[in-house]
Amino acid sequence: MLRLFVSALVFAGSVASAAEPLTAHNIERFIAVGETLEALDERYPDIDIDMPEDNPQELLETLIDDQGQLHLFAVISNELAQHPQAGGDFQKAVRDEGFSSTSEFGHLGDRITTTMFALNFSESDLADLRQIGNLPSDILSALPQDVQDLMRRAQLFAEAIDDVPETDKEALRPYQDKIQGLGGDFGG
Repeated sequence: MLRLFVSALVFAGSVASAAEPLTAHNIERFIAVGETLEALDERYPDIDIDMPEDNPQELLETLIDDQGQLHLFAVISNELAQHPQAGGDFQKAVRDEGFSSTSEFGHLGDRITTTMFALNFSESDLADLRQIGNLPSDILSALPQDVQDLMRRAQLFAEAIDDVPETDKEALRPYQDKIQGLGGDFGG
């Protein structure tokens, strides 16, 4: 459903490690598409984005790659672009804002989302995520493999958040309220 996509605007791949810093222009284009998505959510209320919401491990594996990079918008952009009803409207909104593809929009959305987490996670929350994989080896080895994998991805995501450039944080800071107004929570 599109509600998941709109909520993803504040849920927070090529995120913090991208070579060029975030710009006001790119952030504003992202927000404009986000506003269009809100309208699409009202127009197509029955759209269901296929996400493994009932399986936390599979969901985390879908959204955070094995390098700790977020791929939420990349995944959802791909799914939505292929939807028979809303796909054309979504692709048009993306093109109208000057994106070369829905993939480019998705990668920017992931980068913005990771930056929002960097701005809103408390140092304590980040410290907890960083330490999650540093349990004593006897305790860690006693955990099921899928739990160990989840912990590793969470730790890698914390590292990705740590790696968000200050220039990206500064560029995004004036837009935080606008992005959060699109719906959701970034851990703040």
